Amino acid sequence: MNSNLNLLEIKKIVRKNIVLFITMPLIFLIISIVITNYFIDDKYVAKTQILVYEKKTQPLNFNNKVQEIQSNLQLVNTYSEIIKSPRILEKVAKESNVKYEADALAKMLTVTNQTDTQILNIAIQSKDAKEAERIANNVAKTFQKEIPKIMDVNNVSILSNANNTAVQVSPKILINAAIGFTSGLVLAIIIMIFRHLTDKRIKNETDVKENLDIPVLGLIQKYE
Repeated sequence: MNSNLNLLEIKKIVRKNIVLFITMPLIFLIISIVITNYFIDDKYVAKTQILVYEKKTQPLNFNNKVQEIQSNLQLVNTYSEIIKSPRILEKVAKESNVKYEADALAKMLTVTNQTDTQILNIAIQSKDAKEAERIANNVAKTFQKEIPKIMDVNNVSILSNANNTAVQVSPKILINAAIGFTSGLVLAIIIMIFRHLTDKRIKNETDVKENLDIPVLGLIQKYE
């Protein structure tokens, strides 16, 4: 049979396999929804913010102000690593009264810097929303308390706490459902095309001419 598919042949293939074309995506859609709802744990992220600043020790003119900002921006990267250090996280684990060790908290913690600012965003991901908020708050408070001992400076201020900031980030049911439906649709199309291309049966006189290259002498009428 001719392996080239034109639009008419595609319509015939779809019509012939309409049950597969409809049921396969629906089956995958249902499976993805079931897996999302019953087999994937909910995950929440809570965020808090801290500000790195420099205490005024001299009158500020324009040059001093620029130097102060540059100095603070350089400290931000250092502070970001200190927040993720065992010294901070071990204290957080004890004070938060949670089952996690410092290593586990490090995997739950994300620290980012808002571009060209002295603000650090602290985010905690957890299966429990309130737990994420509590740990995020304790990370910020512990860091603010410990930084004077570590750096001999007191230049950290908490801008916002994590109370009532937790949002669900996983699972995303709409995205998973769309992926499941699309996967089922693609698989159905592949199966239909494979069936068509591997079907070598002679169904009409056109197939006789194309595959056997012999003339058709006559047709036998099909009687019901």
